[in-house]
Amino acid sequence: MRIKNFLHTIKVFLISYIISSFVTTCSLLIYLSSLMETLGHEFTEVEIREASIITFNNILIIALLFTFLYYIVKKITVDIPIKKIKNCLSSLMNGDFSARVKIKNNALSTSTFDEIVEDINKLAQELGGVEMLRNDFISNVSHEIKTPLTVIQNYSMLLSSPFLEEDKRVEYASIIGENSRKLARLVTNILRLNRLENQKVYPKKEEYDLSEEICSSLVSFEDIWTKKDISLTTDIQQGIVTNGDKDLLSLVWSNLFSNAFKFTPEKGEVNIKLKLYGEKAMLIVSDTGCGMDEYTLRHIWDKFYQGDTSHTQEGNGLGLALVKRALSIYKGEIEVKSEVGKGSTFIVTLPFCREG
Repeated sequence: MRIKNFLHTIKVFLISYIISSFVTTCSLLIYLSSLMETLGHEFTEVEIREASIITFNNILIIALLFTFLYYIVKKITVDIPIKKIKNCLSSLMNGDFSARVKIKNNALSTSTFDEIVEDINKLAQELGGVEMLRNDFISNVSHEIKTPLTVIQNYSMLLSSPFLEEDKRVEYASIIGENSRKLARLVTNILRLNRLENQKVYPKKEEYDLSEEICSSLVSFEDIWTKKDISLTTDIQQGIVTNGDKDLLSLVWSNLFSNAFKFTPEKGEVNIKLKLYGEKAMLIVSDTGCGMDEYTLRHIWDKFYQGDTSHTQEGNGLGLALVKRALSIYKGEIEVKSEVGKGSTFIVTLPFCREG
């Protein structure tokens, strides 16, 4: 590599020498020609030889000066930044996502290198974030799977006791069944989210009645709102047709309705509204539950995040992550407004809709 750089420097020197020789020789000949015409004097061979030697030395010095300046400028503007970029990329390849390219802006810096450095630093930041999410995901998955498995294992051992009373046997069997279902829901949601994030699920274009689908999804939660004596108010415009994947979008409605009823206390209120605006349908799901603070609002879309720890046994923190990803595939949007102690409102805007 050093030999290659040396040969390149020699090449630059020769080019500088040729250019300098041409410019200087032309200038000298013009000068001598004008001087001879002005003075009427012809130069002797000795004078021309002396002038040639001086000219050669001047050209050599100028060429060496140009080469030195080029080397210094190249070292500052090219070699050093490239070395820093290579070191940063090498660190990233070795798993050090905290590495950054640090180049001070100066008069010799180029916009091209500044853009490259900025892009590499952004890439390193994104990779660091992805790595952190991956570690958190593995940690959370391990915890979420370990908890129901531990419960199943412990109560299975209790069930094997020959002296266990019948009512306790039924209770323990019920606990095992509930944790088995929780584990199954967790695995199902992880697989769904993985397929969505890796673009292995694509919308199946089919027209269906969105209003009817939302009503059907809402009815499936009747036992919950009846048990908690929740006042349900609906304003669903009938005959709204959309073009999409019914099964995929059902994740959106079921998760939003489930959260609304889960976080609304007994004798609370839930309001569901669906309206068509042009070619977009807007679904508004409001509740009078516990609400969320600013910190929770910033993290509700994160996988496994659960702001209200009092309901952790009822979910695994993947629902809203699924909602967000499913809507992004359809270029839909979701917005949330919430106030602690007063409730939350989720607003979903879905394109590709029309009146049937």
